[in-house]
Amino acid sequence: MIRRKKLLPVRVTVVLIGLTAAAAHLCHHVHALQRQEPAEPAIAVAQDRFRTESAEAGIIAMNQKRAALDSDRLRIVLTARKYLGTPYVYGAKYGQTDTFDCSSFAKTVFAEHGMELPRVSRDQAKLGEPVERDDLSVGDLVFFATDETHGVIGHVGIYTGSGRMIHTYGDGGVKYSRIDSGYWEERYVTARRLLK
Repeated sequence: MIRRKKLLPVRVTVVLIGLTAAAAHLCHHVHALQRQEPAEPAIAVAQDRFRTESAEAGIIAMNQKRAALDSDRLRIVLTARKYLGTPYVYGAKYGQTDTFDCSSFAKTVFAEHGMELPRVSRDQAKLGEPVERDDLSVGDLVFFATDETHGVIGHVGIYTGSGRMIHTYGDGGVKYSRIDSGYWEERYVTARRLLK
């Protein structure tokens, strides 16, 4: 007895052939993408545009974050500047702005930006992240040992850039001083970054 093969209707055969061809074409594109070789010039252009736009978006986001951080740092210094000339009094009471000592000055400036610091410079030096002297940024706290503190942290200032800090100590009250030469250079101990 001869068996007859069942033949598929012509429509089904055409559909199956079409699906097989489409699947083969799709596989070709998938393999090309996996090899990072664009299958079509239009795909290559779209991929390049996507990569470029993604990179640009990342750069813009980084720059916006950096600009916001730089803006925060600048605001700290601008707040500190408004107290230039305010008299220095050792142990000045925190919470008033008629006089400052170094740590009440730093505490007041940062408090105006929603950041609470301890009252004493030695405790302030335990906050944030340590910063190498060569990596100082505007707004970092810089700490010193004075003659009166005998090698222990006893003074704090706010770094303003270009080797200077704003702080209060002795005659003249709140003022700018260099930290990269003279008295303060020799007494530098460490720095801390509170603004990240």
